Amino acid sequence: MAGDMEERAERLGGLSLFAGLAPTDLTEVARRVRFSDHDEGQWIVAHGDGDREVFAVVSGRVRVLLFGETRELILGDLETGALFGDMSAIDGRPRSASVVALDAVSLVRMSASVFLDLIHRHASVCDHVLKVLVGRIRTLDDRVHEFASLTVSERVRTELLRLASPVPGRPREGVVAPVTHAELAARIGTHREAVTRELGALQRRGALLKREGRLVIRDVLALSAALKGI
Repeated sequence: MAGDMEERAERLGGLSLFAGLAPTDLTEVARRVRFSDHDEGQWIVAHGDGDREVFAVVSGRVRVLLFGETRELILGDLETGALFGDMSAIDGRPRSASVVALDAVSLVRMSASVFLDLIHRHASVCDHVLKVLVGRIRTLDDRVHEFASLTVSERVRTELLRLASPVPGRPREGVVAPVTHAELAARIGTHREAVTRELGALQRRGALLKREGRLVIRDVLALSAALKGI
């Protein structure tokens, strides 16, 4: 049992939420939380539910999303170390979004009372949660600005840039993370058909290439500059 608790404490120490805690504190936290594993596609949190449990991602990825009458809206994907469920624990209101496992996921789960106690007891935990909440506000500000001021075409290009990673040996190119037209539409609040039209237009202009089944932005700097009106 002692060895198992040490292993649990070590896993907790690898998460940014608990990174500032001393070993004795981590062991105490390990006694108060539990771990759970979830298969790809499994629902973890449902929008509108009244439970207040808080989660931290130990491994794998989850997707946060909302469903409307005609389409879904992807709010973001969370990876190792990310926190979710904290808002309901703090304000006692129903879940503001749904969360689903994108692949095999391992989570730390804690009750609202444990989560709030850790915030009040440990300054490092409190500081981390504050940064998470402020980060969400900044992201929301950016998204509201995009929805209010950018056309669908501009939102598609903005999201492509957000999903792009550098290509080794090709400094101006960016390879786009695997994403379907429907997923891209759900990220920017539009229909799949609109995304398909814009991607086709970008490919015809040579701004977007398809290489080994992946979308590649030919010149990231040029596409970014065009969006900024430079």
